[in-house]
Amino acid sequence: MPEPQGVILPEPSENAIFMVLRVRDAAGSAQPVAKIVARTPALTARLGALDRRAKLVSAVGIGSDFWDVLSPGRRPAGLRPFAPVSANGRGAPSTGGDLLF
Repeated sequence: MPEPQGVILPEPSENAIFMVLRVRDAAGSAQPVAKIVARTPALTARLGALDRRAKLVSAVGIGSDFWDVLSPGRRPAGLRPFAPVSANGRGAPSTGGDLLF
């Protein structure tokens, strides 16, 4: 059974938003997209500071094909397209996106 990564999402929450994005022009957009991804932790911290009770956290996942555009020749070991997962009546489909927020 899959295990949640506690470092990314420290405790279960009843609220979550997931966005799967596809980059239309991967080669032409790689650097601007990389800048946005790099700024995500700071943006999360600024927004989370507005109401600490919300315990806002965020994570960014980069799809394996888009990773090859962002960082050619430096693919992390084990990086592969996301396979569907299901356990205890819940499931996560294979979305095929480039970015998961």
